[in-house]
Amino acid sequence: MEIIDLNTHPLLSLLPQTSNKKILSFSCFNDEKFNHKIKASHRLNEQDLGFFQGNSPLDLIARLVCQSKSLRLKELLESMEFYLKIRKHIKVKQVKDLCCGHGLVGLIIACLEKEIEEVELVDIQFSQAHHRLYEILQEAFPHISTKIKRSSCRLSDLFKDTTANPAFLIGVHACGQQSDLILDLGKRYKNAVAVMPCCYPPKIKEKYEFLRDVLGVVLTLDIQRTQELQALDYQVQWLEISSRITQMNRIILALP
Repeated sequence: MEIIDLNTHPLLSLLPQTSNKKILSFSCFNDEKFNHKIKASHRLNEQDLGFFQGNSPLDLIARLVCQSKSLRLKELLESMEFYLKIRKHIKVKQVKDLCCGHGLVGLIIACLEKEIEEVELVDIQFSQAHHRLYEILQEAFPHISTKIKRSSCRLSDLFKDTTANPAFLIGVHACGQQSDLILDLGKRYKNAVAVMPCCYPPKIKEKYEFLRDVLGVVLTLDIQRTQELQALDYQVQWLEISSRITQMNRIILALP
């Protein structure tokens, strides 16, 4: 039986060097006095505009989110931080935001990334929060009306398409086994893909069970996901957003 030294195993080099990254989009929320606000369940509104008085495009989008009264602060920060982590890795003209929910990540990309020609938002159905976000962002960024495409379908329906499409696939906290389906979809068509999983179903294969006993389910399943991608010649990185926003903060970035 192969003996693996967990202190020197190359997969562990994927781990970010610090476990509590700073919030990049709005640095004021790095102050611990705002921890309660990040965790709060109420939706952002006009009373929160004071946090976003900068001149950056992200400040403008955040103010519009407040005016739409659609999202909690945690949801805004998750989307902003995920976008900032992956944006430089998008090298194609199309992005698919899968199991997109409110769809803010895809909307931010459509608003700010001039080289992106199409952003497809995919979910079974689109919430009122999404429609409010789109309407208010489209007023400020009218060009997104020609870039945004909505598809109301299940992920499984996308596997029926036999045409390879050089899109960048993203999935932010896609529930249940949806993160793995997004990775499978990427592998099928050799797409670049970035997912930030939130659910860890009991899918650990036998050869990884010893790691589960030492490292736990979350880390072991991400190692399994990574090795399966690497076996298909993907270059894989693990990125992180701040754990103060969410404990489910690891991004698996896989580039063909």
